[in-house]
Amino acid sequence: MGFSIASYLAPANYFLEATSSLRMQYLCLGVVPLIFFTLTQRWRWVVASGLCVVINFAEILPWYVPNFSNPTVSQGELVRVLQFNVLFSNQRYDDIINFVKPENPTIAVFLEVRKNWAKELQVLGKIFPYQVKVPKLEIEIYSHLPLSPQPQVQLYGTYRGNVIVNGDIKGKNLTLIASHAYPGFSKYFGIQGFNWRNQQLEDLGYYLATLPKPVVLVGDFNATIWSPYYKRVVGRSGLQAARAGYGVLPTLKTVPWFGITVDHCLVSRDMRIENFRRGPMLGSDHHALITDLVIPVGR
Repeated sequence: MGFSIASYLAPANYFLEATSSLRMQYLCLGVVPLIFFTLTQRWRWVVASGLCVVINFAEILPWYVPNFSNPTVSQGELVRVLQFNVLFSNQRYDDIINFVKPENPTIAVFLEVRKNWAKELQVLGKIFPYQVKVPKLEIEIYSHLPLSPQPQVQLYGTYRGNVIVNGDIKGKNLTLIASHAYPGFSKYFGIQGFNWRNQQLEDLGYYLATLPKPVVLVGDFNATIWSPYYKRVVGRSGLQAARAGYGVLPTLKTVPWFGITVDHCLVSRDMRIENFRRGPMLGSDHHALITDLVIPVGR
């Protein structure tokens, strides 16, 4: 229960922020002792474990409630967005390419694309006529929609940040942002990575609020849906989470029981979210995400 409560103090401390990531685990850990203490009639501990269950259930349940604010779009274009942090050291090139092809996304965004992956993904150029590649950030975008050839790049630290492109969808401008942030809690980047990530997410929320609709933001924030920094992006930008109503769907798995939700798709509220689902990992430490959107194109 201590970690469940400590997670609400996440903005105050580097270590406390990490506690906000594990709501699903806290819920499971709370249910087991609740059953045990109830069976053994240890009522003081029933109250404590019950409180743990209630706190975390209240944070998880809303993600499974249907999104009743999902708008109806009378004149719209169906767009499928696939995003995948392929993991730079992963060598299952053919498996991932063969997964992408039948999914037939309108836009495919890949993260951690180093030289080995950049070479292998070139085959997708035969399918997607438009590509934007930013080696500095290890981000590549493949699209059936026309994209601006010169992306805007926002760099944080040495090789993470945002790639911003404009797409044309039946004469209407679509702003697409592909984002990859540093881990907030990592032995490799330490407090510096935490600060870079937080600054990126802080700036992103304000920047998104200035953009005309429609807007699609995809990426690996290295912050979960319960992180205060993630919540600030959503609150300040006015965008909606595509996974709302589809469940928590953890995307990063280090070990099976500790999957956490760090990959996100946020869209402007003029779009209709037709579907949101999790794809396979295929050698990566992340799951792919596939989002089906109806983007308004009527004038």
